[in-house]
Amino acid sequence: MEILCITGPSPLAVRTSQVHGGLLDSGLAHDIAMPIERRLDPDTHILWTTIWGSITIHDLRRHLDAVSAMSGAQYCEIIDVREAEPLFSARDLPGLANHGRKLFAAHKMAPRAVVVDKTDLFSFGISRLFSTLASPWVTFQVFDNLPAAVDYIDAMTAARK
Repeated sequence: MEILCITGPSPLAVRTSQVHGGLLDSGLAHDIAMPIERRLDPDTHILWTTIWGSITIHDLRRHLDAVSAMSGAQYCEIIDVREAEPLFSARDLPGLANHGRKLFAAHKMAPRAVVVDKTDLFSFGISRLFSTLASPWVTFQVFDNLPAAVDYIDAMTAARK
């Protein structure tokens, strides 16, 4: 089940929580929510995604589904995974890349930037591997600092105008 809640200073800021079998009751989920937050900046048209805590390959598949459902392929995206702990292996990535290819085959994907913790070589490596596997349908760059990722996405956004 997907729950969309409007939060933040902008009326276009959207927080998406995935609830595993739970119900939303007065704004509280009765089960564990997927730790992924998406916010579309109305001024820059950049999709900001933050992923934290333990994350499974299923969670990432549902993230791709949510981006597709919100027509998010058209927006450049900054994905911050510095606080995420991947609970999957490199063996899971071809399936994820194939899922994304099927979802976005009819769309021109805007570039993506993922920001990893510079001390986490596993996250860096797995992100680079995914960028290679997903390269037929998306430009996906990996950074170890947020300012460099923002600079890249700003340049990509300016080039698209």
